[in-house]
Amino acid sequence: MSRYPSSLIVALMTIAPLALSSAPCMGDTSIHVVASPGVLTSHGGETVQPITLEVRHTGKPIQTTLRVGNLPPLETAVEPGVQSIQAYAPPVDSARQVSVTLQAGSQTLATSEIALKPIRKWEIHLIPQSHLDIGYTHTQPEVLKLQVEYLRTALDYIDRSKDYPPAAQFRWHPEGMWAVEEFMRTASDVEKERFVEACRSQHIHLDALYAQGMTGLYSEEELMELMSSAKRFERQHGVPIVSAMQSDVPGHTWGMASALAHHGVKYLSTAPNTTHRIGRVYDWADRPFYWVSPSGKERILCWLPGRGYSWFQWGAVGQYGSGENRLQTRRDDIIQYLAQLEESGYPYEMVQVRYSIGSDNGPPDPLLSDTVKKWNEEFVSPKIIIAANSQMMAEFERRYADQIPIVAGDLTPYWEDGAASTARATVASRQAAESLAQSQILWSMLQPSAPLHERFDIAWHKLIMYDEHTWGAWNSITAPDDAFAVDQDRFKQAYAFDGAILCDALRRDVTQSVAKQTSATADVYNTASWNRDGLVLLSPEQSAVGDLVQDAAGHPVASQRLASGELAFVAREVPAFGARRYTVQPGAAYAVGSADAAGTGISNALLSLEIDQHSGAICSLRYRGIDADLVDANQSSGLNDYLYILGRDPDKNRESPRGPVDITVEDKGPLVATLRIGSDAPGCTSLVRRVRVVDGLGYVELTNTVDKVKERRPEGVYFSFPFNIPKATSRVDAPWAVVQVEKDQLPGANRNFYCVQRWVDLSSDDYGVTWVTLDAPMMQFDPIKIAVAQGLNWWRSAIDPNSHIYSWVMNNHWETNYKADQEGLVTFRYAVVPHAGSYNAVESQRAGRAMHQPLIAVTVDPATAVIEPLLQALPPGIIATSIRPSRDNQGTLIRMLNTADVAQQVQLEWLSEVGDSWISNPMEERVSMAPSTVELAKFEMVTLLVDPK
Repeated sequence: MSRYPSSLIVALMTIAPLALSSAPCMGDTSIHVVASPGVLTSHGGETVQPITLEVRHTGKPIQTTLRVGNLPPLETAVEPGVQSIQAYAPPVDSARQVSVTLQAGSQTLATSEIALKPIRKWEIHLIPQSHLDIGYTHTQPEVLKLQVEYLRTALDYIDRSKDYPPAAQFRWHPEGMWAVEEFMRTASDVEKERFVEACRSQHIHLDALYAQGMTGLYSEEELMELMSSAKRFERQHGVPIVSAMQSDVPGHTWGMASALAHHGVKYLSTAPNTTHRIGRVYDWADRPFYWVSPSGKERILCWLPGRGYSWFQWGAVGQYGSGENRLQTRRDDIIQYLAQLEESGYPYEMVQVRYSIGSDNGPPDPLLSDTVKKWNEEFVSPKIIIAANSQMMAEFERRYADQIPIVAGDLTPYWEDGAASTARATVASRQAAESLAQSQILWSMLQPSAPLHERFDIAWHKLIMYDEHTWGAWNSITAPDDAFAVDQDRFKQAYAFDGAILCDALRRDVTQSVAKQTSATADVYNTASWNRDGLVLLSPEQSAVGDLVQDAAGHPVASQRLASGELAFVAREVPAFGARRYTVQPGAAYAVGSADAAGTGISNALLSLEIDQHSGAICSLRYRGIDADLVDANQSSGLNDYLYILGRDPDKNRESPRGPVDITVEDKGPLVATLRIGSDAPGCTSLVRRVRVVDGLGYVELTNTVDKVKERRPEGVYFSFPFNIPKATSRVDAPWAVVQVEKDQLPGANRNFYCVQRWVDLSSDDYGVTWVTLDAPMMQFDPIKIAVAQGLNWWRSAIDPNSHIYSWVMNNHWETNYKADQEGLVTFRYAVVPHAGSYNAVESQRAGRAMHQPLIAVTVDPATAVIEPLLQALPPGIIATSIRPSRDNQGTLIRMLNTADVAQQVQLEWLSEVGDSWISNPMEERVSMAPSTVELAKFEMVTLLVDPK
């Protein structure tokens, strides 16, 4: 009997039929070669290729001798009828025919030939892991308990197999640092020592990510914090962490390459879900490539294994058990997979295969090492190596570096749209991330010696855990009222809301050294890299003494009491990393300015717009220096039109307010003009939109508040922006990059929708707009394309972008995991910033960042001096994304990004005496002395550590 089952023979015949030549049958016997499974084994001390022969014999039973090539003969009995004989062929170095002869004594009964080709010396590098789904199969606390226990179990399996051949020794990948942190927090000293030693030997393999994040949702500094836990572990315990592992999630924002490289990470193994909403990401299956960062100066070796991460899983969700080892049960599939790779032209002998059993959050396999040991004793090829991610990648690179293709671009992710199913929490998370970055800069400006590092770490981790890919339970859609689903949703959204509370507390604490609540004097702080103007709003409590605002020299500043009760003024030329002082005095406001609202129109000296009385959208927008209306009159909607789609067909059940709507003037001007547009809206109890302009500032602010009603049928909520910009080029702001739509997108990238960090710019050669979205991260181009769980037809393979975009603010389109419904008040804010002339990289960055990180007003003791700026404004286009005190309190860490379209030189001019400057990294290592002038390529980042004097 063949040791290879008939299913394998059939499969192999389907994949690669053998070329046969049969001699005339002598007597009543014939022989045919029916299968050669493409493996090598050891037989009789020789390396051989197994083959399966079919013998048809109509005579009496007979003893025969089988000869294949020059291998030793095989004695076998032939029975009447049809039977299979397991035989062996010699391995060959080149394709050739090998004879097969069946003899009885000196008489030849039958002959045939088999067309043999060389058998690759395959190495399957098996990556054992538990896919870290924080929730989904169990509640989040239960997942943490399981994952920590798996680390202890893995240590036992490592000890059990320590005397096995290296390829069969047990290894384990926890996939993220979340459970590792908990293990190190709760373990005994002996357990910790044992664990660290296993990490050093890479039997426990640590990868750089804290969790499996939705990279499109992160800001640039959030993306950096995603790796901070791993790098702190590396520094504390001397365990190099140079690889990252991503599972389940399809696609990565381009800046991921920059962030990984900046953390010393060289390798990324990414294994998406193989079926659910993956679009075309598997265009990269088994095509390892060097992923070049946006600056072009770094590259990461990326590898997407063709069978994803879940090939060996089985059982219902949450059901585990050892059972028969999955390598044994999938043996035929593994060999067939190798045959498919070879047939497709796969050029390498190394193959990456992820190995997780059970289901998501599955356990280590107690039978793995024994099975691999037995496999390798049987097979010469393929060999299985229980591998460590970074070692496997490094070995692949060593062998094939000159064959690996090099690509640059955005692998636009696919799953982030689900964040719109919990829109209020997503808004809170986005706002908190921007606030946290600002608070770190304020910390450096106001009280750098305050011991706040751990509190900032906790706040960052709350936010990155909200953007972790597991939104809820496996039955969040099918049974949304089940306690299992309700509890997980509550736990998940708490990451965002708790993170926001921590951010607010940190803001209060970093300003407490200067703050005085009862004061009528306010210092306005600028955390940006350039001197800037900006609208400042003081609360009714901060401005209770009056409406008159004066600057530090006692000159009146234009101000206005708003309908909200806030006192508004514009702070002018606030220095970068510094402050200006203003005082509220008794008396009337200094009422000057050009802002005006009347009827359905609103304007200032730079722009004017008109509101449609039936839809509440902006039907006309004009800007000084642009000889065109910025609203596309050929579209049925105007700017900021509300759109509701019930169902999954974007061409059906489309509804918008078609009033008349209620338009009232809330703020008449002359400093601030605001129109309030109230209306009914499909899918909502009410919709309130506010449009605001400010004297001297060239943008329109939009604030949209929806009061959502619960709806569990598939639905989507959008705000439409049909701009009139013919032949516009579209650019999307992303972490550490700006992505030009289509041009900068890799094959397989998502083109149905885009994740926006802060802004989208739509520009022709003559004019354009920078559209800033503060609260909603998802954007689509017209026409809207809605995807379903499976099927490539639902996903664009290419796109011809246009100047009609949609902000996609709410949906419940997913079939699992995400929220089935949402209700209540949620506010979405935007800014439209027109510009005469073509795209300006610096101005778009400044517009987006100014809105997301506004000037900060703090009431202070007037007896104290205004702080001096931390350092001079940086060159145009150079952005300080982070400034914070070093962890040893022996310096200041500053991270800068060149957002200009050309290389730039930076010479930091600190306004207090400082010591040496070092090229550093997020681990705060002094890598090399920094030159006096640092040159940054386009989109290059650098981290400097500046010593105190």
